[in-house]
Amino acid sequence: RTLVSRAAAGPKAFAAEERAAAKAAASAGIGAPTYTQLANRYLLSFGSLLAGASVVHLTFMPDLTIPQLQDGASPHDCGEPEPSTDSGEGFIPTPTFRGARPGMVYKLGGAGLGYYPDRARNR
Repeated sequence: RTLVSRAAAGPKAFAAEERAAAKAAASAGIGAPTYTQLANRYLLSFGSLLAGASVVHLTFMPDLTIPQLQDGASPHDCGEPEPSTDSGEGFIPTPTFRGARPGMVYKLGGAGLGYYPDRARNR
């Protein structure tokens, strides 16, 4: 029956048909989920999230160890070495680029990786 014909039968008949339809849907397993079902879905989702994170962690195995400080280094040391006096050229050995320095160029040269005086600029 159409909605108009059901409403024309009267409000009590309309409500009775709605209850019967809701009861049929509930018995067929269709309807609003219960709190237990919602809790189960939440736990399954959260468990899947944790399991996925565990799989990724075990697959890539990140190194989570904290490196030890070198002898004589303080935790507040920025890690920039002093200019080397061995080369006599003003070379500063640095394993990583630590920003631009005036009159210096960062490259892999004869003394290793680090900052070298910019000879082209100094000419």
